[in-house]
Amino acid sequence: VKISPCYGQRIHHLFTTKQKGPFIKMVLKDNGTVETCTSAQPGADASKSSTAPIPSFVSLAEGARHSIGVTVNGIAYSWGKSNSLGQLGRISSKKQHDSNHTPGIAPAKTPAPVDIQPISSVASPAIEKAFVSQGSPSDSGHSALLAASGTQLFMAGCDRWQQLGLGSAKGGSSGYTWADGKLWQTQFVPSRHVWELMQQHSPSSFIRDVALGGDHTMILSSNQRDVYTFGKGAEGQLGLTSKPYVSAPVKSPQLSSTSASDPKIAAVCAVDACSMTLDRHGQIQRHAGKCPIRHSNNNNNPTLTESKSSRGATQAAVLLEMALSQCVARAKRDGLMG
Repeated sequence: VKISPCYGQRIHHLFTTKQKGPFIKMVLKDNGTVETCTSAQPGADASKSSTAPIPSFVSLAEGARHSIGVTVNGIAYSWGKSNSLGQLGRISSKKQHDSNHTPGIAPAKTPAPVDIQPISSVASPAIEKAFVSQGSPSDSGHSALLAASGTQLFMAGCDRWQQLGLGSAKGGSSGYTWADGKLWQTQFVPSRHVWELMQQHSPSSFIRDVALGGDHTMILSSNQRDVYTFGKGAEGQLGLTSKPYVSAPVKSPQLSSTSASDPKIAAVCAVDACSMTLDRHGQIQRHAGKCPIRHSNNNNNPTLTESKSSRGATQAAVLLEMALSQCVARAKRDGLMG
């Protein structure tokens, strides 16, 4: 199979897989489809350097250190720079096998990129969407898979801050325990408690959207009013009345709509310690946490700050702008925005 060259293609994002010879790249195109191309010169046969066919994805989640794609058949694939905390949802090498782990201590990082491979831990039901953490520190990273029904959520990776939502809201952070003493999950496991909490507030609801920040998670209900958060909250990114160090799944009063007359929430977006809700036009509605956002005097819509007071503030604003652009593009591809 010959893979066409990347030259001349208009693309949104570029993802590179570990291969011998020319790099094989996955291109997210304007129409939302993902195709493969090669960095080899035109006319070269890139298939000679590829050890396995690269699947075509209908859903793709890209992070700084790892990515997950979902095929039309509902099969998820993962790859990235590291699988040190199980964020790929699969065992990528013998060094990362559970039996070699010391409880409470993360395994050593993979020294080389991890090849693209299917995730076998979730064989059923069919997966529709994938999500990966945005703005995670180098010693963190988590992932989520959402079933086509919108009623089943699976999570893997770092759970140091309870960002996988495996604890009940009734137990709170003090009632949370980590399986086998591990602060991470190397395989995708069901995150049932947030679903149970959603049913208490709106029995007919399902999960409309998911966003993963650096060490926290956001869930948007299909009623487009309720937002649920869990994980690290010290920067206020969970949108609660307090700033808990960690939190099990709870409804966020700051990020959820407060009245029926409020505009519906179309999607959620998160990066690092910032959480945002977006309207159907892709504009920021509400935000919580450490977000470089200002409010204009001319309208009530929050906008990205243009402050250049420090290099760190500028970098944070650029990171947020990139994440927001990706959130809007993904929401449009998923049909969440007009």
